[in-house]
Amino acid sequence: MTAVRSITCHHTAGPATGDAPSLAVVRDGRGDLPGPLAHLVLARSGTVHVVAAGVCFHTGRTWERWQSNQNAVGIEAEATGHDVWPAAQYAAYARLCRALADHYGVPFARVLGHREVAKPVGRKVDPNFDMAAFRAAVASSEDDMPTADEIAAAVLGRRIRNFHGDTVTLEQIVVATEQRIADAQNQLQAITDALHDRLVDDNA
Repeated sequence: MTAVRSITCHHTAGPATGDAPSLAVVRDGRGDLPGPLAHLVLARSGTVHVVAAGVCFHTGRTWERWQSNQNAVGIEAEATGHDVWPAAQYAAYARLCRALADHYGVPFARVLGHREVAKPVGRKVDPNFDMAAFRAAVASSEDDMPTADEIAAAVLGRRIRNFHGDTVTLEQIVVATEQRIADAQNQLQAITDALHDRLVDDNA
């Protein structure tokens, strides 16, 4: 690695059971891609497994050089990509990213989901939670970070305080998350279309 300039959050899309069943794959790689596939694996219990140092193959093509494998610490969190995240794991994810950002001097704005850095748009979908809300949790002080009990309350449908201080339900969080993702995808597609049109005009 040339530097640590960003942190990339992933989910494994692995088995639905087990604490860290994808650990060996992240360490050793798979048929189409050699390991290690990330620096860290975050188990469902919130346990962090250190896998490797140096370059890991977790980002693929990115929009910016500082988002690439040579400049990004990769975290693979054990998750199917469909099921609700365990409260302890989500809280640990925020704390892990905060610790890494503080240690390496990475701006919280550069704690990014794989889907945000992967080129082209739509190539990746992980992790499947609201990255804006997640970055707000990472940027919070330790005392203000959501606890596992607060996150569990949302999963059970009770109303809780979100990262902006509003009282919301899990359903509201899910709807807002889906809308933010759709809006971002639409904006990126509009930019891509505009750039394409401009290139066509310039070459005409």
